[in-house]
Amino acid sequence: LSLALRYEDYGGGTGDTTDPKVAFLWMPSSDLSVRGSFQTSFKAPGLAQLGGSSTSLNNVQQDPFDPASARVFVPGIAVGNPNLAPEQADVYNVGFSWEPSSGALEGLSLEMDYWSFAYEDAIKKESNTAVIDAFIGGDPAAQDKITLDGLGNIAVIRSEFINAASVDTAGIDARVGYALDSDFGRFDFFYNMSYLTEYEFQESPTSPVVDGIGKRNFQTVGAPAPEWRANGGVDWFRGNHSANLTIRYTDAYEMSRAPSALIAGFNGRTPNGDIDDFTTVDVQYSYQFQELWGFSGPTLTLGAINLFDEDPPRLDDGPGYDSKIHDPRGQVLYGRIKISL
Repeated sequence: LSLALRYEDYGGGTGDTTDPKVAFLWMPSSDLSVRGSFQTSFKAPGLAQLGGSSTSLNNVQQDPFDPASARVFVPGIAVGNPNLAPEQADVYNVGFSWEPSSGALEGLSLEMDYWSFAYEDAIKKESNTAVIDAFIGGDPAAQDKITLDGLGNIAVIRSEFINAASVDTAGIDARVGYALDSDFGRFDFFYNMSYLTEYEFQESPTSPVVDGIGKRNFQTVGAPAPEWRANGGVDWFRGNHSANLTIRYTDAYEMSRAPSALIAGFNGRTPNGDIDDFTTVDVQYSYQFQELWGFSGPTLTLGAINLFDEDPPRLDDGPGYDSKIHDPRGQVLYGRIKISL
């Protein structure tokens, strides 16, 4: 059992905080361990969040009063908020590890953890959707955040960092491994997965609580949240040779808003609100030389990311794919040599 207490004083309007932590590790046998922890967390806003400014292109509806109007890219200005409160969270996890040291299951390893984060006053950038809704609702604070052109369309949209009312997320992480020694070398098989059991957020104390599991959560304070992600494969070692094969999987999820007929046309299909699951394969091979170019022990590595050149799932919105989850580059081949002096 371990106990810890942390005190921090940030001064100014941020103030100070005292955060406890309690953790335990129990080993009923040499093969099995059980662990858990609970702590509170405190995160002060950064300088950019308090008073900075940045500009980017934002994809928004053209007419603020017509959600079905064409979507266009306009300058979006994100500004700091000097009235931000610190972000606070309650964090806990419980899990176990099991690794039989003898018998038929020797070489097997199993780990599983349940984790939970409950954020209060989470610091997020205000979503464009929230700004537009406040603007058309007549909120005085939102009237200066949108500039309209002569046709009444959005020309510039401004958003600031805010303290979201809450963000609650929880899930299960698991890992299974198996080590096998053979005449052909050592094989380490592995499987890792993460499963979301909860992802809820609230933009303000008066906003509804949004269940974001399995949704893209675009233009909200939330993030894309596929319910399940996993990777599995095998590592191989024999003498100076080593290799790896990894299969990566991301679950399907929903757009969480109406798809764009225009982008669907570019994708060559009728508008679809679903984002398909995505599977890719990565491979890598390494060889360690005894000596090369007068250097001792250099390692040559060759590999491929997305070996079969899979395209990311189509998204009938914005750029046509979800850049926060999927990699649009396709197959990437690489090579490197590592030399230690």
